[in-house]
Amino acid sequence: NSSSLGLPVTENLNDFDVSVATGTNSYGTGNKYYIERHIGESPTLNLVEGQTYIFRQHDTSNVTHQILFSTTPNGTWGGGVEYTTGVVKYGAAGSPGAYTQITIMGTYANWCNMER
Repeated sequence: NSSSLGLPVTENLNDFDVSVATGTNSYGTGNKYYIERHIGESPTLNLVEGQTYIFRQHDTSNVTHQILFSTTPNGTWGGGVEYTTGVVKYGAAGSPGAYTQITIMGTYANWCNMER
C-alpha cells in the first residue's frame, strides 16, 4: 500500500477495532470482546509498558459494553476494581468515533485485564 504521495502506508499495530458477541471463555458464556487481529473471545493481550493502545468501539455491538481495565482477572465481574491510570474513554461505546485508549505506565498496568 502507498499513500497519495507515494509514501508507504504503515498500520498502527496498537490500534484495534472491537466488536461484542456471545461467546465462551474461562469466565463462562455471555458477551465477549472480539479484538481485531486476535483470535477468540476476549483474548489475552500483551501490552508493553510505555506504549499506547487504542480500542475502537464504534461498532454498534459495543453499545452498553464500554471496555474497562482491571488488575484483577475478570475485572469488576471478578470482584476487582476498574484500572483508570492512563485510560481515556472517548464517546459512548457503540457510537461513531468511540474508543477507549490506555497508555501502559508502571508495573501494575502489565497485569491489566480487559473485562468481560
